[in-house]
Amino acid sequence: MEWWIYPLIGALGGFTAGLLGIGGGVIYTPILMLVMQNPIQAIATSLASMTIPTALSSWMHFKEQKINLRIYRKLFPGILIGSFLGAYLAREASQEFLRGFFGGFSILISLFFVIGVKKLDVEPQNMQKSATLFLFGLFVATLASFLGIGGGIIASIAYFLLGYSIKRVLGITSILSLSITSIAVLPLLNEVNWIAFLLIFPFGTVFAWGGFKLSNRIHGNYLEKLLGLFLFLTGLVLIEPIIHKCFLDLII
Repeated sequence: MEWWIYPLIGALGGFTAGLLGIGGGVIYTPILMLVMQNPIQAIATSLASMTIPTALSSWMHFKEQKINLRIYRKLFPGILIGSFLGAYLAREASQEFLRGFFGGFSILISLFFVIGVKKLDVEPQNMQKSATLFLFGLFVATLASFLGIGGGIIASIAYFLLGYSIKRVLGITSILSLSITSIAVLPLLNEVNWIAFLLIFPFGTVFAWGGFKLSNRIHGNYLEKLLGLFLFLTGLVLIEPIIHKCFLDLII
């Protein structure tokens, strides 16, 4: 694969990270899976590439006082355990399973944003209890590190179902993504493609700043629809070879 594809991946992922308050892994991981043809290497490289852009995004949100540190402190124990657990599970899973799982996951969550779903009838104060936030952090971190994403997109869906708009939770999702990527990448360092990392993260860092600035000017509904459409298309690309193989097995 030509080297120039990695800066483009970095720019797209970083811009998305700043725009939506997520880690950018929902962009990095599926494209790297297609480019590298090695899902665990794609996951590890994606996690490593997100650490610096998510740190920048979190710092910018922190300066604007958009991060609720009281809630974050309750989330962190679950994030710590879940990040290591998800990374371990990713190492043990087969390449075909990782690719198919991420593709199916992308299509599923795209429906939340494109089609829209009914929001849950949950009292906001119930989501601020220590036990609830621990379990929430554990679930998000385990699934996110298994998929090689920052977890901001999963948290955004959860908050969306609770009646919050993406723009209201950008701060907490950005620092959540930073925590998950920084922890989950540690047991996967030997799987990282360091050449790809060095070409991705500088562009991701620069474009994260641009995405953050633009996020203040775009209506939240447009962000949700755009992200949903992208996730649906990338999910289809990832699962197409698996569906094709299953179809051939049936007719042969």
